[in-house]
Amino acid sequence: MLRPIALAAAAVLGGTVAAQAATITVLSDRVLRGSDAGSGYCNLVLNGPIEDGDADRLRAALEQIPPKQHDENNRVLCMNSPGGNLEAGLALGTVISEAYLGTYVHSEHECLSACAVAFMHGRIAFWEFRTSHRVMEPGARIGFHAPSLPLPDQNIPYPSEVVGAAYQAAVRNIAALSRAAMPPTMFDAEPILRQSLLTELLETPPDGMRYVETLHDAFLWGIAVNQDQVAIPADFDVMQGFRQACASADYTEARNLPAPVQPIVESYAAHYTRPEPEPGYTLFLLEGPFEEQCAIRFSDETILTLAPPYLSVIRYLEGRETDRHALSPVYMLPPETRLESLIPGR
Repeated sequence: MLRPIALAAAAVLGGTVAAQAATITVLSDRVLRGSDAGSGYCNLVLNGPIEDGDADRLRAALEQIPPKQHDENNRVLCMNSPGGNLEAGLALGTVISEAYLGTYVHSEHECLSACAVAFMHGRIAFWEFRTSHRVMEPGARIGFHAPSLPLPDQNIPYPSEVVGAAYQAAVRNIAALSRAAMPPTMFDAEPILRQSLLTELLETPPDGMRYVETLHDAFLWGIAVNQDQVAIPADFDVMQGFRQACASADYTEARNLPAPVQPIVESYAAHYTRPEPEPGYTLFLLEGPFEEQCAIRFSDETILTLAPPYLSVIRYLEGRETDRHALSPVYMLPPETRLESLIPGR
């Protein structure tokens, strides 16, 4: 009779108690470099269900890697897991964040439920600033759903204190998810969970799964799609792509929706205020009620872990600069594009 009570006391995302914990393997101690961005490079690999003790196993694995100072400590944890215990996933995420581990999921691998929550903790640091680093390939499966409180046999009379303890565990986990969605500190680029993702997670039933299915999902939730693993559509139009990148830059501001794609005005009317971008940029005037302009160039430099070529985007309002963005060329594709359509060879 202890098995049902143990199940009732565990608020998990997977709906079942896994038979074994994940295995964590150290592959390399080399620090993450910008040139690694498209390689699927891994320092450590996590395989299997997420269970109690996995956070300690990750700490033990990290002890095998010589420590370095701050922004020289960036490494990548590649993940492949069906999920498991949410509390263990949150603890694992804390270690990932504290250790400046980026996270990565390869094509044909999955990171579901508790694994996906841990995955979202991926981040790296440069100087005093920290930025998220959670990357997927188009063929990867990443999925979220609400915590569950499993009672496998409804005919068993569970003691009220057991049900109460399980309920409190679930509430604690939801509170931890809410904290992960709080505004970032001055040193962090963005929260662990954007509010839109937290809402989607909590609204998806425990026996369902909300997958990252489109570029919109990935952009909206702050998940990078590895540009070197993307098959560019045959009908891709570069000029339309530039317009799309100007609009999709809003995603990097963690807003709910990007601006609509606006047509480009072919020539400036006399009353428009023409900005003067830096050399090498191509300037576009966007059609609309305001004087909005966008300047774009491809950069062949490496910035943080965004390997070249990437898009450098400057946006203006009435000739005054409003924001700058360094974007993967993936942002040139329509957000509604399904990730499965970008798998090479499909």
